[in-house]
Amino acid sequence: MTVAGVDGAALHRLLRRQLAVSSGSACSEGAPSHVLEALGRSRAEAAASIRFGLGRDTTQAEIDLAIAAVAAAVCSLRG
Repeated sequence: MTVAGVDGAALHRLLRRQLAVSSGSACSEGAPSHVLEALGRSRAEAAASIRFGLGRDTTQAEIDLAIAAVAAAVCSLRG
C-alpha cells in the first residue's frame, strides 16, 4: 500500500510503535522495494509504501488495529 503525501521514514517510525512494517520485500533489509520502483513508483512513493503480512492466524481484531494505526499515523503526518 502506498501512502501519498507523507514522508515514508516518518510513517514507518510512527507505525513501528504498534506494527512490524517495512517498505520493501521480506529479503530487502528495509530498503524501498525495487519491485515497486520497477512498476513505476518513485523512490519516495516506494519508501512511503507499507507491506502487510497476513496469515491464517491473523484475527479481525489485529486487522482492525493495523487499520487504526495506519489511519492515525497518516492523519498525524498530514496534520
